[in-house]
Amino acid sequence: MSDISREIFKTLIAVLILFLGVAVFWTLIRQDKSEPRHVDPPGPPQVEVVVAQEHTGALEIEVDGTVVPFREITVSAEVAGRIAFKADGCQAGKYVETGQLLLRIDPLEYQLEERQLTKELEQSVATIRELTVEIENVEELISLAREDADLQRKELARNEALGKTGVITDSQVDQEKRDMLASTNRLMTLINQQRLLNTSSDRLKAAHGFVQANLEKAQLNLQRTELKSRVTGMIVSDDVEEGSFVQRGQNLYTIEDTSAVEVKCTLRMDQLYWLLNSPADVAPGSAESAARDYQLPPTAATVVYELEGREYFWQGILTRYDGIGLDERTRTVPCRILVDKPRVVHSSDDNAALTGPKALVRGMYVSVILHVQPETSLITMPESAIKPGNLIWTVVENQLSIERVHIVRVQHGKAFIIAEPGTLTAGAQIVTTPIAGDYDGMPVEVVPSDLRKTAPDQT
Repeated sequence: MSDISREIFKTLIAVLILFLGVAVFWTLIRQDKSEPRHVDPPGPPQVEVVVAQEHTGALEIEVDGTVVPFREITVSAEVAGRIAFKADGCQAGKYVETGQLLLRIDPLEYQLEERQLTKELEQSVATIRELTVEIENVEELISLAREDADLQRKELARNEALGKTGVITDSQVDQEKRDMLASTNRLMTLINQQRLLNTSSDRLKAAHGFVQANLEKAQLNLQRTELKSRVTGMIVSDDVEEGSFVQRGQNLYTIEDTSAVEVKCTLRMDQLYWLLNSPADVAPGSAESAARDYQLPPTAATVVYELEGREYFWQGILTRYDGIGLDERTRTVPCRILVDKPRVVHSSDDNAALTGPKALVRGMYVSVILHVQPETSLITMPESAIKPGNLIWTVVENQLSIERVHIVRVQHGKAFIIAEPGTLTAGAQIVTTPIAGDYDGMPVEVVPSDLRKTAPDQT
């Protein structure tokens, strides 16, 4: 193709394009502009809702805690002496049973003292027995002396009568008077002797009681030479060795009672509120009510210990405050949880329960879940339904209602909220979908989640 033919072809193509452009432009400007464009009017926003559920179970409050001993007993020597025996179990870290012999202090001195006081007590008993016999003899002599004095009194009366008649002389009458006085003197002597013997009896009985008390003390000291475990538990520390001499009051060993343990934890005031909101079992104004004002209601608790990604559980009871009042530094309330069966452990994995910790012991850092039964009505809803500022959207007669709520707790994606009679109760429709330009009284359309349409006006 020559250069002239090529130029002619390009010119024809340009003219054709220009003609098509003019034709399209002419077609557009000739369209009827008066014909209205059909656009569907925007409807109310479509929303998904969930129904608020009434919470009927326990409200779970989770706090952190540390396991501490239920009881830790420091045993001291109650008598002085040399340690004659120390059991192998009396060492730190050893497990001992109640009644197990741990230490023995040399008992020889206390055995001799017991033997000596036993003999003194026997001697005292013999002395009191002798005195009792002597008192009985004096009582018999007094009885005879009384009879003799009566006879002398009668004889004197007869002689005085005869003396008045002149049958006997005055000297004979005087002799009878002297005999009467002698008989009375013997009687008074025996009575005084009886009084003295009774006083001596009281003194000997008091001395007998004193010896008896010393003997009991000696027997008690002899018993104290053997130190047996008073509880079942673990020896925390041992401070003496066999052969060493100990004084009365000197520390010997420390034992921890493992029959139970406690968990020390702290509660915020908002958490404590729900504990005190539990049902009361005493009448207001009673003596029990006054005591309850300074006590925590017994509350079931689950103690959780995590090890190697596994959780182990123990059951306990929140029993008491750890002291009284708030901690000045943290403004929290210290509390104690009693676990009365520290060796009964459970796990969601049966094999983990066999290979994990066998008991709850001091020093473990644990989580505590308190199972509170509040008197206040609560409802639950998904956490996603809560808007910033603790606001929720409810649907009432196809209109949006904005409510501010009191959130008690959020757990596992679920929010626990205080029910408000008349405005927010179980069965309320809670909006879960986002809405642009929301306002109180806004018309909305509730649709199932699988039928909701996307409306461009909502974004």
